[in-house]
Amino acid sequence: MKKNKDNICMKGPKSLLEVFMTELDKLNYKKVGKYTWCSLDEEKNSCTILVYNDRTYQIANHNAGIYKQFTLPNQWQEALDYVSEEVKEIPEYVECIVNNFSYYLKGQISKVDDKGQIEDLDGEYTDFMKWPRDKKCFKPSTKEAYEAQKPKLEVGRWYKKNTEGIAYYGGKFPQCYGINSGEKWVNGVYWFHDEDDWIEASKEEVQEALVAEAKRRGFKKGVTIAKTGINNNLGFTPYPISGRFMFYPSDNLLDSNGQGYVFKDGEWAEPIDTTPDITINNYKAEFFSDYVQFGCARISKEAIGDIIDAIEDKDLEYEGSGNRAVTGIQIGTGLFTIPQLREIHDYFYE
Repeated sequence: MKKNKDNICMKGPKSLLEVFMTELDKLNYKKVGKYTWCSLDEEKNSCTILVYNDRTYQIANHNAGIYKQFTLPNQWQEALDYVSEEVKEIPEYVECIVNNFSYYLKGQISKVDDKGQIEDLDGEYTDFMKWPRDKKCFKPSTKEAYEAQKPKLEVGRWYKKNTEGIAYYGGKFPQCYGINSGEKWVNGVYWFHDEDDWIEASKEEVQEALVAEAKRRGFKKGVTIAKTGINNNLGFTPYPISGRFMFYPSDNLLDSNGQGYVFKDGEWAEPIDTTPDITINNYKAEFFSDYVQFGCARISKEAIGDIIDAIEDKDLEYEGSGNRAVTGIQIGTGLFTIPQLREIHDYFYE
């Protein structure tokens, strides 16, 4: 069994703390850190030293409220007895018994190293066992239980839960992310504190959720994907997207019909709005799936296509010269230039 002490915080007059530090030296504690006494604290007789469970100590510039507290001179003997004798045995393995505790899941069994640190979801070791407040979140376990534990969820898959949302399970923080029940994108330890009742999501369900999130982020017909981030190495300049998306589970990416990645491995691309900015009769163009609207006047996608076809068939844009050249076409009460009509056409048909 490993032995471990709680970190302690000692507060009192500088003179008493200096004498106590000599006692620590006699007990083979090692002084660390570069802090010096604060003159303001000296005046108030409220200097502080921290004594750590790895048998080191330092002058401190703060009162560590999470540590076990001793005040001198009243608790001199109690503190001296504590650093001299008191040790607490801890197991080599512990189990987390609460939900939503930092980097640990309820039921997760972790190793404890020689310093009393606990292995977290990232495989790193943290100091939680040093703090009395946090040790209450763990109970002893065994090596057999540690080796026998198997995750209920498979790394690299998407799961759903009615009360939570839909999320990607990466196994360790921060590789978990998803869309919660409030339609908010969330990264990290929010997910999978309780692995019960999660079921694997289908490709269609993941695509539906990611497309909805993409639209909330501004990915719509007519925008262009920026060549940054996940598209930094894109080998071509993307055209405005069509608004059609496809999810590829094996690559964990949402593609915009070949015009760049919208989402990949937890990262989102940046949309650049390229919707035509056209105003006719003081009305700004509003684009919909099959028509463009100026005020109350609508022009269908098909009508725009027919107009451009007629312009190209008759070569109206270049017929004649000077005041005989066709520079615009009136539709209803609105006069459109040829470039404006082409811009609208390209938005619908490119």
